[in-house]
Amino acid sequence: MQTVQQIVPISDFRIDQDTVLKMMDKEPVILAQRSKARAVLVSVDQWNAMVKKLEERRFTETEIRAIAKAYQKMAGERDMVDGEDLKAMMAERYGHVANKV
Repeated sequence: MQTVQQIVPISDFRIDQDTVLKMMDKEPVILAQRSKARAVLVSVDQWNAMVKKLEERRFTETEIRAIAKAYQKMAGERDMVDGEDLKAMMAERYGHVANKV
């Protein structure tokens, strides 16, 4: 079950920062300007947890080589897949690539 997002007008944040910051400790707070979402406030702990999850999603060099071999096998009679093509294919399929190949 998804929780209801906390949306706060920026003017409320200007007036009562302590309350908004306390809300942020529980879950992210969306700051709205003219009824449009403009920014998201997250606690340092939440930010660090998100960064850690993203770092864990990066491919290791061994995984990249295994994926490259799989693409090469799929290519069959076609030309071999080079590093740049592999990065492009991985970005298209997975939405991100590791820094090294």
